[in-house]
Amino acid sequence: MKIEFISRQATYLMGMSFYGDPFKDAGDWSESNEIGRLCRRYMDYAGKNRDALLPLTLKDDFYEVHIYGEESPARGLFEVFVGQETGEWNSLPLELSIKVLPAGQFAKVDLVGQAIISDWYKDLDERLAREGWQRGLPFFFQVYDQRYKGLERIAESELTAYIPVKPILK
Repeated sequence: MKIEFISRQATYLMGMSFYGDPFKDAGDWSESNEIGRLCRRYMDYAGKNRDALLPLTLKDDFYEVHIYGEESPARGLFEVFVGQETGEWNSLPLELSIKVLPAGQFAKVDLVGQAIISDWYKDLDERLAREGWQRGLPFFFQVYDQRYKGLERIAESELTAYIPVKPILK
């Protein structure tokens, strides 16, 4: 797992979301959990509406965003948003929503193979602190691009996660 600290501009995404406990029916990294179902729902929609979405899509990369709130620590409830980067929201289809990922400082975490489905995030706070950073806003996102080959080929896959950070004030 490689970590780099970078600045990112705001990112505009079009996609679909789910709010609740995404793991109540199936565990992490299962296509049967709510995240897997949400991804499938978005991909089915995008496939059926490819011609309409193509002019709205800036990249083929696929984003998975986790947004935490007051209910997250105690009840395991949070929002998951999946979609693609867009620069056009005035003509967005009714079935899709917009999510704006704010600009700022991020820990860019590159994950390869089995590290993708590991508990890499469990010691993240310690690792950030050693570098003089702490988590910033209560969200993170993963970008799935051509390097990601799917769960069935996880050993050959790579993906990048971005965690908002801020300096630790002394």
